Amino acid sequence: MYNISSSLRIRRCFKCPEDTEFVCCNCRRNLCLPCKEKHADDIDTKDHHVVVYREISNRFSKQEMCVRHPKMVFGKYCETCKVPICNMCQDHGKHEVIDIKIAYTIKRELHLEPIRIIRSETLFYRRVLLEDVQSDRITCLSHFSNNRSEVIRKAVELKSLIDCVIYEKLCMYNNLLMCRLQKQTSKKINDLVRIQNYEYKYEQSASWPTTFIIIQKKLKLSRLENRRCLTNHVQLSMNESFGKIDVIKILTEIQPTNRVQRQVRNERIYTFSSNLNDNPLSFYRIPIVRKCFHISCVTPDLIWVSDVGNDLILTNTAGSILHHINDSCPGAGGKHTVNCENELMYIDHYGNVKKVSNDLKSNTTLIQTAKDSMWLPQCVYCSLTSGDLLVGMFSKDDGQIPSKVIRYNQSGQLTQTIQSDNAGHSMYGIPRYITENNNGDVVVSDWLHGVVVTDRGGKHRFSFIRQSPGNIFMSQGICTDALSNILLCAVDNNAVMMLDKDGQFLGNILNIAPKRFLPASLCYDLKTHRVWVGSVTNIVIVNKYIDRQDIQTVQGQQRKCVAPPSRYVLDRSNPTAFADEFNTIFP
Repeated sequence: MYNISSSLRIRRCFKCPEDTEFVCCNCRRNLCLPCKEKHADDIDTKDHHVVVYREISNRFSKQEMCVRHPKMVFGKYCETCKVPICNMCQDHGKHEVIDIKIAYTIKRELHLEPIRIIRSETLFYRRVLLEDVQSDRITCLSHFSNNRSEVIRKAVELKSLIDCVIYEKLCMYNNLLMCRLQKQTSKKINDLVRIQNYEYKYEQSASWPTTFIIIQKKLKLSRLENRRCLTNHVQLSMNESFGKIDVIKILTEIQPTNRVQRQVRNERIYTFSSNLNDNPLSFYRIPIVRKCFHISCVTPDLIWVSDVGNDLILTNTAGSILHHINDSCPGAGGKHTVNCENELMYIDHYGNVKKVSNDLKSNTTLIQTAKDSMWLPQCVYCSLTSGDLLVGMFSKDDGQIPSKVIRYNQSGQLTQTIQSDNAGHSMYGIPRYITENNNGDVVVSDWLHGVVVTDRGGKHRFSFIRQSPGNIFMSQGICTDALSNILLCAVDNNAVMMLDKDGQFLGNILNIAPKRFLPASLCYDLKTHRVWVGSVTNIVIVNKYIDRQDIQTVQGQQRKCVAPPSRYVLDRSNPTAFADEFNTIFP
């Protein structure tokens, strides 16, 4: 008798005890199917490349036989005919032929971006919309019940005729609305099944590469849209005063045509990850600049930074200098911004607003400031929704003429001037930083008047000046986040404060013990939902306090968020230890 023993190593998911089915090529983590979906939903890992585990062996697990020659294996691919072939296929002698593995790799590359969009955006938004449609069935029934009661109350005097009309119309509207909701539910379910099937075929293509190539040749890959809107439903209403004839006319002419767009609001997608002041921080040292008085994010790893002088540099998180501009206007303030095309716009030392192309090779003047102009541009911001350019202006006449905010369209034409409040009083003293909120509000950090917020039309909404005993409130850098909260640097208490969109103080997201770090500038990255905090030194802090909503949490399944990897991560639970560790990293 022989004793046979073997040692088997079963690869488990890094997050749960389930078997490994996938692997993330970016963070090298083994994933099961549920954890792979959560991995794609997480903000920090949604752009990671996840593949079937057996794909990392870089070989085909099965051999696929030629259709014309069943005993031969597919080994080549004809670029001319767009079909796989074997060594016995003689019809392609003069055609361009490549190895089947190379053809498979090329064809798969074409699907990488659609698959990334499906995993990180499309599936997530489809699930949110599906939940909204299903919950809307109950809401719509409730609204319909209220309208039904109102119609019956106002039509009771018309006796049997009106009762008959009410019964017929209500049945018709009920059936129509329920039918429409059923169609929307079915459509969303079919969309999810179709997309998941496409994803499944993509994932299984490692086993059947030739079949995958044949299928994708016949499949026309349509453009995927992150559709976050669905058609909303009707709300019936009637006037208070009417006659019997009017009631009959209204009841016979009411049609469910009030169809508006329902959108997935950011509040349904994002939430605070934890306590505002207990999130892990990352620290970076910026070369050349002496003080980080303004930051503009280009990508999650690229930022433009300016100091009090004329220096404006493009750097990455590794501290490398990629580009250097030395003609920006001197002084602290929001003197540069980045548009939706990642092009830099900045104020030069002559007061002109210039634009630098993506390739950093061309520099054009968008707004020319005359030499004898009495206005000096102080800060600039490019709207990511409209493309408009907002510029804070300060008068050369020693403040005798009130400062203002002006708006230019994408063609450089002046379209709006914001200067006075509803009572005709000047709103701005020295506008230092400017930004735009998600609701269209123009938010200005003013050196004299604190935070001044106006709506899209220029109407004053509110101003915020923090009352601090013994200190004078002075606001510096300012930005807004995905939840429409306003973040600002408060110089008097060495903190980054958070206000809601209506000016209500919510708390501090950054309250640092080391006195040598004084926050001066802010920039919110909409791609990674991290906030960059510049200081009066060349040190920049990166903080993240927003995560995606886990839609499974709504169903009672809790998920623990994984802290993102960072260059320097500090624990702020002990203020003394935090200060010591800060001084150790940056002596």
